[in-house]
Amino acid sequence: MTFVAESDIQTRYGPHFMKIDDAKARGFEIKDFTVDENRYLKKNSGIFWLVSNCNTDSKREKTVVELAKYIDVKIVGKCADNDVDKNLCPKNESCNDQYENYPFYIAMENSNCKDYITEKLYQRMHIPSIPIVNRRRIYENAGIPSSLFIALDDFSGPKELAEYLEILQTNITAYKHHMEWRKKWTIAPLNATGLQSEMYGMCQLCDRLWEPIRTHKSIDDINSHYEKLAACENSDAFLRKWIPE
Repeated sequence: MTFVAESDIQTRYGPHFMKIDDAKARGFEIKDFTVDENRYLKKNSGIFWLVSNCNTDSKREKTVVELAKYIDVKIVGKCADNDVDKNLCPKNESCNDQYENYPFYIAMENSNCKDYITEKLYQRMHIPSIPIVNRRRIYENAGIPSSLFIALDDFSGPKELAEYLEILQTNITAYKHHMEWRKKWTIAPLNATGLQSEMYGMCQLCDRLWEPIRTHKSIDDINSHYEKLAACENSDAFLRKWIPE
């Protein structure tokens, strides 16, 4: 049981997206993500990042340092460089008001692995700001609407990405393009058949344990099996190419 879709049991960190028309056809209750468009207008410019892990496998911290050369980045939490920002979002508080004050926020994971998408994106979908992630393929392969996020690898480097973000935060029409998904997409119910989500893996595990006829499987080396399944990036090759010398 892992977060990877090909696992015997997948335990996701969030729900499955689906088109509203498909959800209606299956009789699902529709989760509405539309918001008042006045909320697209922000008090602050630039990028917001709440972070506590300052040294990650994905090297996202290096990415943010480079982005900050071209666009404002507000870093809060344990990795901030002053006590005020370190304590701006106390533990166990949502800090949603801070997220909404900025047009963009960092939702990069600490590791770049197949299907590894956590609460950094899923728990903030209701906030009308745009998340910045690492790899487009990881999110699109998980069925997340393509306009919902902005990915690093859509751009040749931090300067090009920053220039695009500057356009979005000064052009409300362009900014709205990344919110169009809210009119067309919803999410499947927690226990929808074949679309179980949000830590539903434990329930699937229970179901499997109660099956009258069980299949048997043995994995000699679980570490190598997991590494192959998750296909995590184990080098900084992308960043060395993406970040200018």
